Amino acid sequence: MMLQREPSACVRPRAKQERWGMPLSPGPCAPCLPVALPVVVAGAFALALAPRAARAEGFLDAVTCETGMKGWAAAPGDKETAIDVTFTFDAVSGEPGTVLHPYLESLAREDLCADHGCDHGFLVTLPLSLHDGADHVVHAYTTVAGVEAELASSPKTFSCPLVLPSGVKRKISDTTAFGAWRFSTFWDAISVSDGILASYTDGAPLADVPRVVHSASAPDAIFLIDVTAKKSKVKRAFTDGPAQIAWNVSPMYTEEVPDAELAGFAASAPMRARPFVLRGAGDTYFLVDDDVKAGTTMSTGSGEGGGPVADGGPGDPDNGCGCSTVGSDEQRGAAGVAAVALASALLARSRRARRARAATIGAAGAMLVALVGCDTKQTTVRIAESSATVAPTSSAPVVSTQTGWDFSSDPMRKSECVPGKGKDYEVGPGKKIEHLIDVPWESIGAGDTVRIHPKKGGYHEKILISQAGSAAEPLRICGVPGPGGELPVIDGENAKTRAGGSIDYTYEPQQDRGLIIVSLDKKDRYGFKPNHLLIENLELKHAHPDYSFTGSAGDARRYLDNAAGLYIERGEDIIVRGCIIDDNANGFFLASGDDEATLSRRVSFERNYVYGNGTVGAKFDRHHNIYAEAIGMIFQFNRVGPLRKGSGGSALKDRSAGTIVRYNWIEGGSRSLDLVEAEESWQNQKTVPEHNDAWVYGNVILATPEGASSVVHFGGDNGFEDTYRNGTLYFYDNTVVIRADQTKRWRTALFELATNRQTVDARNNVVFVTSDTEGAEPTSFTLMNQSGTGVFDRNLMSASADFSDGSEVKGKVSGVDKIARLGKGESPFKVWGREPDLHLVDAAAAKGTPVELAKGALPLDFEYVPHQSGKPRKAKAVGAFE
Repeated sequence: MMLQREPSACVRPRAKQERWGMPLSPGPCAPCLPVALPVVVAGAFALALAPRAARAEGFLDAVTCETGMKGWAAAPGDKETAIDVTFTFDAVSGEPGTVLHPYLESLAREDLCADHGCDHGFLVTLPLSLHDGADHVVHAYTTVAGVEAELASSPKTFSCPLVLPSGVKRKISDTTAFGAWRFSTFWDAISVSDGILASYTDGAPLADVPRVVHSASAPDAIFLIDVTAKKSKVKRAFTDGPAQIAWNVSPMYTEEVPDAELAGFAASAPMRARPFVLRGAGDTYFLVDDDVKAGTTMSTGSGEGGGPVADGGPGDPDNGCGCSTVGSDEQRGAAGVAAVALASALLARSRRARRARAATIGAAGAMLVALVGCDTKQTTVRIAESSATVAPTSSAPVVSTQTGWDFSSDPMRKSECVPGKGKDYEVGPGKKIEHLIDVPWESIGAGDTVRIHPKKGGYHEKILISQAGSAAEPLRICGVPGPGGELPVIDGENAKTRAGGSIDYTYEPQQDRGLIIVSLDKKDRYGFKPNHLLIENLELKHAHPDYSFTGSAGDARRYLDNAAGLYIERGEDIIVRGCIIDDNANGFFLASGDDEATLSRRVSFERNYVYGNGTVGAKFDRHHNIYAEAIGMIFQFNRVGPLRKGSGGSALKDRSAGTIVRYNWIEGGSRSLDLVEAEESWQNQKTVPEHNDAWVYGNVILATPEGASSVVHFGGDNGFEDTYRNGTLYFYDNTVVIRADQTKRWRTALFELATNRQTVDARNNVVFVTSDTEGAEPTSFTLMNQSGTGVFDRNLMSASADFSDGSEVKGKVSGVDKIARLGKGESPFKVWGREPDLHLVDAAAAKGTPVELAKGALPLDFEYVPHQSGKPRKAKAVGAFE
């Protein structure tokens, strides 16, 4: 699933061509422009901008698993100025979507002194997330005066196995603490199983905010003030420059304490060479460390070093521009650090050292220093979250150990649109705020509630949601139903967009993609994702190329062919519940990109009614009621109705990792379910074992005459078979009705598997095949088409056929003999017709005695209640109903 995204920094402009017609965009950052720089003199130190040569030089000496990337870079003719070295992994600079990781070369190299200056070396450990035993390629570049050059001897290939260090595991309390420690999911963390986590002894939890200090007499020697299990405070030394870089600390940003105070802390184990963070279920994090005790100086163990925080990873204070900004350091005591430390020898300590802060210059007086200006109009810096929590769940959660999302379900889980714990914004006729675009969207946050009341004619307004809630206090945007249960309508026809200014889209054409858009605001730094959102009880319609709207600049605009009623470009821990989404090009569209900053996680789509979406006659007319790509996607208790007449889209198309489709009513579509491989996010999804599999159970699936010749498609469709879902589709306790005349659709297959690398395990289903016209011959029915492995156990079906669809047989099937068959023309249901009751009659139920679920199946705890509700399921029977 391709998506448009902005550049992540001014120094690395990039744009991605949207597959379905989105134009290129220069991105949200203003150009990085040099500004007047005062010379700061304090003691013997002076710093000024030095002239730069037109083209840099350098060499990538070596890349090893033990030490990382070693080399040097310098601007010819300039021995004083440090310059960036930028790394790319498994990609080449300039390719669309490539993530670049800049690092300030600054380590001493005596061999360079004569020709280039002494302080132009770099030594950066490899990202821990790439210690996976696979081959990876790293490129190293420099850019001076806008001219990019690749270092000599670059690229290099490396393959590093995961070697777990010894030590104890120290719990990181939450993502806020993860960010405060400047840890990165790319550089410092690796996902592991529960078994690996259990093999480590628990150590003292990490403090939520690190305290890093130096003494007045020795500013270059810095220490972490750590806390032992017995609550004693100890000091731990950062042993050298590379270790300081790995932990993202620098003398210039540490708290200065009196010598006597520092001497009063007992010494303990020095800091390891790099952070080594284990990522467990539910995005819980643990640092592997020494068991710190007061008065000890233990060995550092085998922890491998860290590196610059991945752009967009948790804790990176960059506000979205690769140039330096004046801001605030979150670390304790940073506000009191003197700008005297900006001497080039100290500037070299960390990639973050080049991001100048407003600093105080002790007794010499106060002066502000700006190295490079970056006009972002950023008032606050939002820290990216890879949240350690999931969306609200039932009381007995079943959580994946790999993806962190909750497998539990609760059809009665509701949150009425009542005032919340934070600020409440009442929107509607007679309310303090009458228009959606007048809500102060830039100010809302955790615990706040935007309560939208019904309005005659609806709200012809478009909004951007670029804020975040929290696990305990989600941000709610909800409709207050009217006296007859009617929902507030947000209508894209002739809609007005909020004027650009305090909040705006990251690039102008983004507003053409949807009615409600969840994404960045243009002032957000790259890496932030809206998270912990609840969007509930709204009707969203007319985000379709047939309709036009007024853009943020006051210009007349038209929706794109692939616009959506609700378009989530990126986000985490989001619930969409109780909405009606109709008459859009795509109904619900959830995107993911190819890096963590654009990867969507843990989204639940539940109790919604989605129908009448799609396009007819567009260049690509396969736009869908639902289209999603994420890690952790659950569809439950929804009603999915027919698409716009003539549309070639699917009822539900999904490219997520470990998709769960359960307890839904799904009707129409060229395919009822189209469960295929990830596109943009495949590199991330492939690390999740569940990405190969999908679970479909407890659903009613009504395949209509307009549908394709296969009801459920599983595997892939882009032609690159290694990226497909090459696993198992667990398909059980569903009720499927295939309604078509043979004269209009000669044959219908229940399953279409893309290749022989996919398997479907089908059991306890009811499949009823009937004609659309009374008395006509129904479509011929086959279990599968040409490819894949079919494992069938007890199913109740109107008819059955051999595996072959009349073409060459490429796969295999078993268990056909276990299918219980209905007589010709026999309906298994209590009421069959346009308003059916799909509970089984006694005779049909007797034929379909259920069997145990397959190993790997998820629990069957509920059943769908028409419509958009459910109830607990106790009795076991075949089909969607007990």
